[in-house]
Amino acid sequence: MVTQLVFLLTVFLTALSGMAQTHRYQITWAGANIGVLQATRSQEDSLTVYTLQSQVNFWFFQRIHVRYHLRSVYQGDVLLSSEVTTQSSRGDFRTTVTKEGSRYRVRARAYEYQADTTLHLPIEFNVARLYFQEPHGQTYVLTDAYGLPGELRLAPDGAYALAFRGKRNRFFYRSGKMVRASMYSPLKNYEIRLIPAAL
Repeated sequence: MVTQLVFLLTVFLTALSGMAQTHRYQITWAGANIGVLQATRSQEDSLTVYTLQSQVNFWFFQRIHVRYHLRSVYQGDVLLSSEVTTQSSRGDFRTTVTKEGSRYRVRARAYEYQADTTLHLPIEFNVARLYFQEPHGQTYVLTDAYGLPGELRLAPDGAYALAFRGKRNRFFYRSGKMVRASMYSPLKNYEIRLIPAAL
């Protein structure tokens, strides 16, 4: 009897450890709802997998649509790989970042940006991880769509400012959870807010 209980408890705990944690965010621009973003963290054996999926659709002198998918894999605090695919009215793009020994191979094809290069630095935080963990002590974060490290600073208002390629995104946390982000746009920044907004 005891053996059966231990077995059932082990199966239950294993199932719990593999369960995904999901956060959903509303995307707004100029006061209008334009899409939804879903962030997921799950365990696959010894690996932690983070995914971001979003779909945006709005009118600005023409119909603009963007489908974005990011999948990144960690072992402990070490990024093993990241892949971003984007389908949009401005074209389709793909960027991969893959750990090869002590370096990362980057093949980036983003909007108005391309690179085939190598990063010689450890990567412990990428954009997807920001949705699940406050980046205490981090000085840079991988911007997956470009395969570039972005400078991260804690602002006086408590937000984390991520700067890269002339862009500046800001992430706001409450009780360790990312509740809002202000994302750079050349016309007007768009907002990402946790659903529900009140925790």
